[in-house]
Amino acid sequence: MKKIISILLCLLITVNIIGCTSQKVSQKSYSNKIYSTELTEDEKNIINLIGVASDIDIYKYEIDDTYETISIWIETYKNGELISNPSRMNSRIDLKEGKIAIIVDRDSNYKWRISHQNSSSLSTHSFQTKNDFETDGRFSVGGGELNQSVEIIPEKEIVLEKFLFEDGNTMSIYSNQYYVENPEALKQYDYAYLIKCKFSRKNINEIDIEER
Repeated sequence: MKKIISILLCLLITVNIIGCTSQKVSQKSYSNKIYSTELTEDEKNIINLIGVASDIDIYKYEIDDTYETISIWIETYKNGELISNPSRMNSRIDLKEGKIAIIVDRDSNYKWRISHQNSSSLSTHSFQTKNDFETDGRFSVGGGELNQSVEIIPEKEIVLEKFLFEDGNTMSIYSNQYYVENPEALKQYDYAYLIKCKFSRKNINEIDIEER
């Protein structure tokens, strides 16, 4: 199954890659933003062909040529306290456009497979939680993906997706960026997962050194 999902991500993230990489910069005015996008017909056909039932989300971004690196990671919170901050996937940026694909497997413990494509290269990383609370039926589950364009600013954290768990029948859910600007809001949930990314003008070697 892992092999199938890896193949699927590679196919999804590289659909129309030739057209993207051959586009001349002068043909388009780039703004610094990231946004979700609907699956194309080709991408839907790939999913149907392989038969993967996991949730799949695609994000596109446009940036100027001052950015060099993108970082993607998952944070786990318990009652608003950060309890897990796994290693980050840092990828080099070579072009002014790129894609991020996220596949969510909700079976047993939550698992994520995240890929980033910016040029002819593809970076992929798997994240898996070590908590088993999400299999407990007493938790109400909420969340959502990035549903509006967000401005890209150097080192600005952007929440691509959120997964919220609360021991009760109702919960309040806010926009993704609300949790970055108001982290205290996470205290109302028993557990929360935030998939985040940020863009940097530092090169990938500088970032890797900082994280050691």
